[in-house]
Amino acid sequence: MAYHLCTRASTRCTIGPTGAGLHDHSLVNPSSNNDKPAYVMGKSKIFQRFKDSIRPGNSNGGRQDARCNRPAPTPTLLKEATSLVVDVSHNTPFLPERSSRTDLSPLQATELLAYATPGRTPSPATHPITPLSQTTLPVPENAPSLWNSAYEALRDKDAQLVTEYEILLSKELDDPNAANRPQEPAQQNDGQKRHDNRIHTDPDKRHAQLKTITDRGLRRADDKQTKYTIFGHQFVLRDQVKQAAQFVQALKGLIDEAVEASPQASLVWAGMCVLLPVFTNPSAAEEADRDGLSYVASRLRYYVELERLLWPESLIKPGLKTEFDSHIVDLYQDILEFQVKTVLRFYGRWLANIGRDILQHDEWDGLVTKIKEREQVVQEESNTLNNVASRNTLEAMSKAAQRQYNNMQSLLSVAKDHLAVSIQNRDISAEQLAELKLQTQFLEDRPIDLPIVHEARYDSADVQDSPRCESGTRTRIQQTIYQWADDEFGEPIFWLVGPAGTGKSTITRTVADSLAREKRLVAGYFFKRGEQGRNDTNRLFSTLAMQLADTVPRLKGYLRSSLKGLDRDAVEKKGLEAQFDKLMFSPLMDLSSTSTGQMLGVIIDALDECERPEHLSLVTALLGKLRDVSTIRLRVLLTSRSAPEISKTLEPFIENKTARKLELHRAFVQDTKTDIQTFLKARFAEIKTRRNVQQDPWPTVDELNRMVQLATTPEPLFIYAATLHRFVYDEKRPRNPKTQLKLWLKQCENGKSQLHQIYDPILDQVFLGHEEAESGLQLQFLGALILLATPLPAVSLTILLGMDMDDVNWWLPELHAVLDIPPEPHHSIRLLHKSFSDFLLDSKDTRTSDYCVNAVKTHAMLAAKCIQRMNNGLRRDICNTQKPDVQRDEIDKDVMNTHIPADLRYACLYWVYHLQQSEGSLGNDVYLFLTTHLVR
Repeated sequence: MAYHLCTRASTRCTIGPTGAGLHDHSLVNPSSNNDKPAYVMGKSKIFQRFKDSIRPGNSNGGRQDARCNRPAPTPTLLKEATSLVVDVSHNTPFLPERSSRTDLSPLQATELLAYATPGRTPSPATHPITPLSQTTLPVPENAPSLWNSAYEALRDKDAQLVTEYEILLSKELDDPNAANRPQEPAQQNDGQKRHDNRIHTDPDKRHAQLKTITDRGLRRADDKQTKYTIFGHQFVLRDQVKQAAQFVQALKGLIDEAVEASPQASLVWAGMCVLLPVFTNPSAAEEADRDGLSYVASRLRYYVELERLLWPESLIKPGLKTEFDSHIVDLYQDILEFQVKTVLRFYGRWLANIGRDILQHDEWDGLVTKIKEREQVVQEESNTLNNVASRNTLEAMSKAAQRQYNNMQSLLSVAKDHLAVSIQNRDISAEQLAELKLQTQFLEDRPIDLPIVHEARYDSADVQDSPRCESGTRTRIQQTIYQWADDEFGEPIFWLVGPAGTGKSTITRTVADSLAREKRLVAGYFFKRGEQGRNDTNRLFSTLAMQLADTVPRLKGYLRSSLKGLDRDAVEKKGLEAQFDKLMFSPLMDLSSTSTGQMLGVIIDALDECERPEHLSLVTALLGKLRDVSTIRLRVLLTSRSAPEISKTLEPFIENKTARKLELHRAFVQDTKTDIQTFLKARFAEIKTRRNVQQDPWPTVDELNRMVQLATTPEPLFIYAATLHRFVYDEKRPRNPKTQLKLWLKQCENGKSQLHQIYDPILDQVFLGHEEAESGLQLQFLGALILLATPLPAVSLTILLGMDMDDVNWWLPELHAVLDIPPEPHHSIRLLHKSFSDFLLDSKDTRTSDYCVNAVKTHAMLAAKCIQRMNNGLRRDICNTQKPDVQRDEIDKDVMNTHIPADLRYACLYWVYHLQQSEGSLGNDVYLFLTTHLVR
């Protein structure tokens, strides 16, 4: 029988009868292609010479092989060599293809391979399998293992990889109680790594260590546990499906039989045995299958049997055996490299949480492809080198391996289905979580409904339109406040105190602008006498709380939690102390601490203008409690006149250094005088330009010095300089500025007080020259204007008082120096400074002033006017809805404003307030109103 030889320079060959599969690629994986890798070279010269020597009729048949120095084998020699191979029946049946099932019991590897180990009984679903004693080639004693050679070759190729693998295996050399050891860090330095590598360099001792690790891993795979200690790390099994567990059992069976057939195979599978519990997780099993583990594992017995085919020494010439041996070593090296990297990868991803792969997915594909190509080379050469029995055995094993692979795929397909369901459930849960987050965010973003005074906020139009410090003035005072605000150890409260007109509010607004630009102003409340809401404390803390929530967004959730569903009405009905606790103190105390070192500012301006003096001491004490807030670093700037209620409360704070007091009229007096002179110079220079005054200099030095002296004696008052400027220069009703200045200076020669010097020339200009009756109406209008509960437009106040608007329009603009008169008729008139109302209401100056308003009588007059207005204006279904049962909140606001004008609305809201302030009893008008409209 003639034999052909098919080989390449660095590949393995198989020997077979001529025409009996020389080019038979039945063992080549179908995925392989005809393109050979770089390491597949031309035909080996030795194999070529051997092929030539056995071809019939070859003239070189007697030539000796140059490499081995042996005579070329003849057909007779080959026949004798074949007899050394254990006879394997040519009729050995192959297992039929196993159908995919989802209810398989844990598979025995012998049921899935084409042959079985002795004493094993095949499952009923399979045909009888020839025992291993009839199919496995005998193992010569002391035969060297090619696995050891491949292991050392891999170490030469990548020493670091082998070292990391051995360090990992060393963790499993401890006693069985290693599960109680604490987990080890994933990363160690080089010195620690060398110390922790306990795998012996001697092959026999190393084999004993690896056998111990393999046996322990195989036993542990049979344990029914939910928690394992693997390579020093705990692995908790959370997600497991039946088919994934069967996959592990099938994998375990393959390893078990392979190690039994060739103990040296533990070099490959020691680490994988330890990792077996990980693959009970369907995600890990699917990942292992995707990256080629199932393919390599299913062909393990095939790899083991390759080495057995080389043991009959007389099978072929020694030189050919040596070359074939080197090809198998290359294959084994690739298998070892794949398994080592697989162990390190799954250890990093599933146990140590390293979070990165040693190779990318396409590189894993490359490793498996390389193994398949090595297999093809070995298969082609083995077909030439070995007899039909050996080839048939390998073919049977290859087919059995393919069936094993198919069965494992069927098991994994169910696990993949479970995994897909889990992923779908995860996606649904993620969608639900996202929707819940959106709902939570919507609730968090929903405005908190609190009763607030918008006009009292720092960003209100009234505050923003009010004057600031002239550039270059009040600089030292501002710098003192900034230094306090920046001082980490500064007092929590800064009290800026001074008489009316000293510029407290102007300084406060300027400081607030600076803090706001730096995003350090978190809240502000600017009191103002004569404006409902801004002259009371009922909504002080709710207005501050809303600003805090706007500027410190993370406070909003704590504010909601503190309110616990309280609506705006319930909040406003609570006492000041309860409001402070619910709206400010508790949310601030619960707030998580911030790492920012910035001081945040809260500004309370003109606290003395609150018309509830009994509340001033409590408000001041509550603000003092903010010093106990440590979650954010707050500073409170408080301004007021020197009211006894405020002074009494703040003095203890000042004594224990938790509050600081700066008396504006006493501190920096010389600076203030210089600032007033700077202000007057700048303003009169503007007047000179705008009114085209030709006199130069104007004002004269004496006039300027006189103005400065009047504005700063006995106290420096910025309101004096500002009002003087407005008196001389009226943009809307131009007058001769030189004449206006002379009028002002002339009236100041009689030794009047500063307030009289400020306001007498303005009022004289309006009242002088009018009849007494007309002057009385004018003073009545002014008295009502300064005592209104909330500002009204001029036309509304005129209608309420029953006056002629045309008459009022003639003289009202003359008061532009003390009143803010908007050009729009529906906008309210406001006082420019509280000192003007103080001047008109000051009873101490009654004897020296021609312009005095009696507050009690004016309130009584306003109460009567309100009742009169309601008697004349109110009627049933005033909004003309023609629905007797309609509720007020069901009527559009514009409809109400159309049918209920501002003066009537004011009368309905505040007639009781004026009646209380008049200190009078219910007169006949009130009785008739009540019986006509309220009592039926």
